[in-house]
Amino acid sequence: MLLHSERRTAEQLRKYRDEVLTHKWTMRENHPGMETPLGVACYAMLQERATYFNYDEMRKRIRSEYGLPENATPAERTRGTQIGAAGAFKTVATDEIAHHGVFLELVRIYMRYLPYETLDALLKVFNGFTMPALYLIPNGSELAAAMERTLLHTPRKQIKMVNNPVLDALGFERKRALERAVQEAKMLPAGLGPEHIAISRTGEFILSMHPDPALEQGDPLLAKINREDMPAD
Repeated sequence: MLLHSERRTAEQLRKYRDEVLTHKWTMRENHPGMETPLGVACYAMLQERATYFNYDEMRKRIRSEYGLPENATPAERTRGTQIGAAGAFKTVATDEIAHHGVFLELVRIYMRYLPYETLDALLKVFNGFTMPALYLIPNGSELAAAMERTLLHTPRKQIKMVNNPVLDALGFERKRALERAVQEAKMLPAGLGPEHIAISRTGEFILSMHPDPALEQGDPLLAKINREDMPAD
């Protein structure tokens, strides 16, 4: 895209790639909460959502500057792709949100079988979240400043458009609910299996010493309905 638009030359792109290769990002050293595969899954889930948001915001900004509607026109839908650079950003944005969905399902599985460890990893990741590009690319700080100055990505947008949708998908109202769940998990009896506990959207643990038959039978939809009506013992 950059070559075709003549915004960059092949030599400029080669030099930039070479500079990127001189930087190193090590997940355990550069980001909290990534000491285990569980932590890596939590981070990837959030990072892929953030990357999708950044690409899609750029796609919409491009279309706006060219006087195009936010979504594809009838002609673009017939052709199967959006015009120019917007089409390129659409392709990679779709790829990133698909990755997010994969890691979201992994974290949901972890939440079911290792709720305490998952809650702890999630909170560490949310509290210290940063993007790898800020470490890897030569002008990372300049990029971050430009994105905030042009309102493509701001701390408020990170919370509203990335963090909160992820928390909602995991069953929490907001980050405060996750923080509450982490604290309440420390007071729970040891040895409780997934059939005995559920977590409300406000972060409260709901306990039942009578196993949920739907969980034992592997019916997640029925289990969800049962958990919502589950009384505390």
